[in-house]
Amino acid sequence: MDLPPKDQNRIFETIWNPIEENAKDLIKQSSLVSEFIRDYLTLRNKKIPNKNKVYAEFKSLYSNKKEDAFLTPIKQDYY
Repeated sequence: MDLPPKDQNRIFETIWNPIEENAKDLIKQSSLVSEFIRDYLTLRNKKIPNKNKVYAEFKSLYSNKKEDAFLTPIKQDYY
């Protein structure tokens, strides 16, 4: 995203950290963030991304957007 560290930290605190806290398998003590992002992309794009390409699809969807354009749809969909 090539954002300044201050903005990256704010995005982490307001978006990613809550996702990480809520996307956990408490019994196995494992992260389900990849599964969450895959489901998010499936709902958003109306097609299921390949498990090996989740990060690439997410990055291609948001890497060219300004910060507000990046945050607005995630906030609307997630919160």
